[in-house]
Formats: sequence, structure tokens, C-alpha cells
Amino acid sequence: MKNLIPALFLFLALSSYSQSPQGIPYQAVMRNVDGTEMANSAVSLTFMIHDGTAGGTIVYQENHALTSNAQGLVSCVVGNGVVSQGNFASINWGSGAKFLHVMMGSVDLGTQQMLSVPYALYAESTHLSVSPTGDTLSIGGQSVIVPGISSANPANNIPTSGLGAQVLPGNATCANEYINVVGCNGQTSLTYDGRTYDLVEIGGQCWFADNLATDQYRNGDLIPTGLDNTTWQNTTTGAFAIYNNDPVNDSIYGKLYNWYTTVDSRGLCPSGWHVPSDCEWMYLEGSLGMSLFDQEVYGNRGTNEGGAMKSITGWNSPNIGATNQSELSILSGGSREYNSVYVNKGVYGALWTSTPKLMGLSGYPTLYSFCRILGYNFSNVYRGEFQIRMGYSVRCLKDSQTLTGAGCTDGAACNFLANANQDDGSCLYLNATCDDGNANTINDVINNNCQCAGEAIVNGCTDAQACNYNAAANVDDGSCLIQGTACNDNNSNTTNDVINGSCVCTGTAVNNNNVVIGQDYQGGKVAYIFQPGDAGYVAGEKHGLIAAAQDLQGTYQWGCYGMAISGADGLSIGSGAQNTIDIVNAGCMNAAEACSNLIIENYDDWFLPSMDELQKLYDKRLLIGGFQSSEYWSSSEHDANLAYLWDFFYGYFVINAWPKSNNLLVRPIRTF
Repeated sequence: MKNLIPALFLFLALSSYSQSPQGIPYQAVMRNVDGTEMANSAVSLTFMIHDGTAGGTIVYQENHALTSNAQGLVSCVVGNGVVSQGNFASINWGSGAKFLHVMMGSVDLGTQQMLSVPYALYAESTHLSVSPTGDTLSIGGQSVIVPGISSANPANNIPTSGLGAQVLPGNATCANEYINVVGCNGQTSLTYDGRTYDLVEIGGQCWFADNLATDQYRNGDLIPTGLDNTTWQNTTTGAFAIYNNDPVNDSIYGKLYNWYTTVDSRGLCPSGWHVPSDCEWMYLEGSLGMSLFDQEVYGNRGTNEGGAMKSITGWNSPNIGATNQSELSILSGGSREYNSVYVNKGVYGALWTSTPKLMGLSGYPTLYSFCRILGYNFSNVYRGEFQIRMGYSVRCLKDSQTLTGAGCTDGAACNFLANANQDDGSCLYLNATCDDGNANTINDVINNNCQCAGEAIVNGCTDAQACNYNAAANVDDGSCLIQGTACNDNNSNTTNDVINGSCVCTGTAVNNNNVVIGQDYQGGKVAYIFQPGDAGYVAGEKHGLIAAAQDLQGTYQWGCYGMAISGADGLSIGSGAQNTIDIVNAGCMNAAEACSNLIIENYDDWFLPSMDELQKLYDKRLLIGGFQSSEYWSSSEHDANLAYLWDFFYGYFVINAWPKSNNLLVRPIRTF
């Protein structure tokens, strides 16, 4: 059985009943260790409710036999399973904290404190009343003053931007997070990248009332799109998709961005706007009535805040609780999953936050990000972490006009923030060196736009004294040629090679007419002078074969046993070089390759001799020297399993063909 990673989310939405239901809706997406959904699979879940602490007494236990859907989703109601201990209806929710412990077979999926849902059940016995003026809410034996209902209790001013400790007092998650709270100042729309977006002010924040649809970053750089399934699954940079690649969906729901776009330094939202953080979403939810307690928990939270955000149209039925009271008009744009599948248009609306979350098994952390999900079948708001390669919708939030936190406090910097009260080390200075993160640029500096940018790399010769000087080059690639300096024209029949006036390496023709067998010459020993009829013979000139002065160290297989090599069966003088090329090209990395890789005195054109060429070496072995009384490979193939060799042990010729897998001696040669 595969190890599984469950992505769990407890749905806290409870439909209206005359009395609280004896059950808690529960959903989870079951995933394999590679992150893929465990689709259409049997799943056995055991739920235990502990009293007081995570390891406290088990007051209730039940089992569920479930089957996941095509997306790996399983659903059940805790309280309606096969009971093995206790009575769900008899649980005393008011006696202290309760903890839900979940097992999948023998795999422990963890224990978490139960928060909103159990207290909804406990509320059956709690008395609620409202004062005649409507400004005092009594819950049990406690009373709460609701500001702004009567003149005796006026509403407080809407908070301004700042740390969550001031903006969302009591929300521990956001206490040290900066939250932007700035209004629309009467502005009702904004045009960005050719598209006009409605704006809506909620709780002092100014939000886009439409999903973002730009195809470029704030600086004009295009965002990659059109990624095939494999590329979408593996990209680690910003990209977007359009649901089912249908432009009609783009015009209605906007684009589906992966999370990388939301944190790209080039900016996804227009200037003065940003992708909201997890805490800024909490502030919005609080403005719509969600309690501080519910803001911080995972899964479905609150009551009808999701309904207040959802558009009345554009969702599958029943679109539970949709009022669009907030005028955010959130639509069910669906998603492009990290496995590239498009799903859930009409069913769910998923929206990114810019807040990351490191998750995963111990030792195998994976970067996720918080998001918000609204559904056609629930009216509250789901909060959870999802894989950052998902394609989700994006809403933009207006930046603060006044910064009361950290920033650049140096007036000489191009990114100076006049109202920053704490320098965060982010100051940038015009023409200061930096690193733009682009391996294809050099000389990176802060430019007039206060951005780090460099020059595109141009390789070439940067020495003005060279005859091939390239004035446009900014990286020297070692190609400079200086007239009169020594070089190698790779022609074995020339000597004293230099760079000439035409910036070409050329040499003086070698006079071979005086060479004799056994002479040290051009990296080795003259072994044979071509005769009429030999390949390479030129009347009136001396050309021939040069043998390396020594055998290659060790012994070598011929290679490619069991494979016939086309063209490597030449026997005659002049065929060894081509045999060697054919053998190496076939991937036989043994005797022929060792010869091909040899360099002696700058001569790099050595090869394994053919059968007839090896015979000439045998004939003049005493003049050439260095041979052993043993077998030597030729480059001439006999068949798929055999190749020709010469046995230098006997005082007479021995011609044979041996298995290519044998280890024999090798003497490289070249021509002059």
C-alpha cells in the first residue's frame, strides 16, 4: 500500500436546522507521497474525540468506509459512522476542550483541537437575547456592547494600516504582520493592461471587484502562458492559464495564475496595488462579520461571509447563501491543478494569498501557500494551504498611502520611503552594483527606474590589438588572434604556423622528401612511405604513416561485441582513419577511441591502423621500436563478434580474427 499524504480540511458549514445537527461534516483530499490525488480509491477512516487534551480520554470513536472521488476527495459526517465507543449525542461539549484524532487504517493522520463546530452543537442550550435598542447582545450570562447601533455606543473609527496587533487586535496569527487598510477615496473603477476593473471598499480596504486578467507584470514583462501539461507541472517561475484555453472564460473569470506570479518582484497587480496576504484576507473576513476566533482556524470558517462575497449568478445550483452583500462578486472560476487538469468551474472559486507555508513530511518540506475557496454548496469561507503550482484566481488590494513600519529611510536612495520609521536594509542607490539574478547579463547596476539590471552578454575578442577585435563584445571568450603569434593550423604538412595579415593561422609547407623509415618525425616514428597505388600517394612527394613511439599504456578491448559496424571493415592502406571514425561514432569506447583521443606534440589526428597498415608496422618493427611480442588490434572488423589482429610474437605473419571482447595491445598511427 502506498504511503499517503492527506490534505485535510474540515467543513464547518452547518445548514439551518430547528436544532443543531448531531454531526460534523468532514472532507479531506487524500494524496500519495508524490502529491498526486488518491483518485477513486477505498479509504477507511477512524475518528476519535479526546477530552481535555490531545492525549486525553477517548469519549467517542467511530469508523467510516469511504471511496474517494476523481479528485481524491472523501466526505462523511463525524457522528454518523459505525460507533465503537461512546455516544455522539451525549458528548458534553461545554465541559472543556475537545480534540479530533483521525486514523486512516494504521496511519495516524494527526490530532487537532475542535473549535467552531462543537460549540455550534453546544449552542443548543445557550440563551441568546438582544436589548431593545439593539446595541447589547447577551450570550448565556455575558453581554457584549455592539458599537454604532445607538448614539450611546458610537462606532469606532476604521483602523488605518499597521501591524495586526493594532488592526486586528486579538488575532495572534497576524499580530506582527503588516495589514493594508486604505479606502478607494471615491474611485469606483481602474483600468489596467487594457481592462477595466470595478472597485469596492470594505472595512476601509479597497478591493478589485473582478478577477485579475492581466497577461503581463507591472513592468511590462509578459507572463509565460500556453504551458503544456509537463511544463506546467514542473515550472518554478510565474505562469498563467485560461480555463480550458477558452477566451470566453478569460473574459468572464479572468486568468488562472500559479503562486509564483503573486510574489514576483516585477509585481502582478498595478502600481499601488498588491496581491493580499493571508492576514489581509482575515481583515476582510472580519469586516464581513467573521469572529477573530474563526479567522485563525483552518478549513471552512465563519457563517455566511462566503455568501456575502459570492456573486448571485455564475455558480452552479444551489449556490448556498449567495447574497453578494460585499459587492466583491466572486465567481466560480475553477482552477488548473498542479497536474495540469482544469476542474471545478461553476463549483469553486479559488483565490491566492501572497503568504507561503512550508509543509510536508519530516525531512521533505514542500512550499505551499494559503488561499481562500468559496463553494456552490457552502456559504462560509475555506482557508487552507495548497500546492503553489495550482492555477487560481487573483484579486488585488490597494496599498497603504502611509507606511508606519519598515522601509528605506535614506533620502539619497532611489527607493526612499518618507514615512518609514524603521530602516529594513532595502535601500537602493543609483548606479550601485547589484545582482539581477540573470546569468546572461553582466555589470548589473541600479538603473534610473530603481531596478537592478545588467548588460546582455556579448562574447568575443575584447583586445583592441587583436586582428579579430570585436568592439561590441563585453566578455572575452579567448578567441583573440594577434598577428605574428604562433598558432596551429591543424595541417600536419605545414610548420612554423603563425597568424598572418589576414588574421588566419597558416604555416610553411613541410618538405618530406628527406624522411626515412625509423626517423623521429611529427610526433612519432616514420613507419611507411606510400607507394604507387596506395591511398595518399602523390607522385614526386613523400607521404606515409607515422607510428607513435610507444604502445598505449595497458591493453584494450576492440569493443562493441555483438554489433556489426557499417564501414569499419576496411583492410587496405588508407582505410584505418575512416575505420576509426566509424567505430567511435558507433559508441565503441575502447581501442579506437583511445587512439582518437591521443595528442602528441600537438598532433591530434591519431587512429587505429587497418589490417594492411598494421602489417607495415610489423614489417618495420625493429626500426620503429617499442613493440612487444604480443597481439595488437587492427581497426578492421571481421563481423559482429570478431576483429582482425596481428601477432608480433612470431617471426612471421599471423593473421587472425579474435573476439572483440579480448584485451590486446594498441599502437596508434597518423599520416604525413
